[in-house]
Amino acid sequence: MFQTPQGEGQRLTKVDRSDDIVKVKTVGTVVGNAIRDRRQKMTPPLKQPELASKAYISVPVLQTYENGTAKPEQKVLGALEKVLGIKLRGDNIGAEKFPKKA
Repeated sequence: MFQTPQGEGQRLTKVDRSDDIVKVKTVGTVVGNAIRDRRQKMTPPLKQPELASKAYISVPVLQTYENGTAKPEQKVLGALEKVLGIKLRGDNIGAEKFPKKA
């Protein structure tokens, strides 16, 4: 029969009773503002349903990204980067993804 080390059960109980709230990481307002600004500055300006359709996501998902409350998903961010032509990950968020060469 397997025996647990002395005090092991108490340690697990303390972890289980932890009241610490872990905040879920979101894309943040910087990414949300970059998406909204780029969408509105495109010619012609894209409406949310049009951008959502081009990025193969739903309008409510796009809204959570624009609000900055979405949990970051690499597939969604990549699709939005491709459609909008801006960086939404890493450094220089909102910068041109594919700058024109001189």
